[in-house]
Amino acid sequence: MFIITNADNHFTSFYGFKIDENAITIKFNKLPKLKIEFYSNSITCGHGVEVPIDTADSGKPEYFNTYKAYSAFTVRYFNSQYRCTAKSGIGIMLSWFNLLMPEIFNRVNPNDKNSQWNFT
Repeated sequence: MFIITNADNHFTSFYGFKIDENAITIKFNKLPKLKIEFYSNSITCGHGVEVPIDTADSGKPEYFNTYKAYSAFTVRYFNSQYRCTAKSGIGIMLSWFNLLMPEIFNRVNPNDKNSQWNFT
């Protein structure tokens, strides 16, 4: 699944599927063995890739598209599993805001220090 904007701009919730009692389901293919993780900034979360040619990049969420970023192209090319932690303006030692990548890399919600990702 790809979330196409900065995770702190919008949140995605998945509540499950409702399947008609007469529906036919198909087996899910095995997950690819190769796993690639990305930790980065705006270039990785697709900042500005959807900006119209005659428009200045305003940082609006609708101009982000992680699916068109190099990271997503890479995982599709190598047919791999994908995990991406990226935020525009984030740095390792200095950022455009009060958080650094070492503080959020293991969070499900970058704004909630208690939302820890289970790496297993």
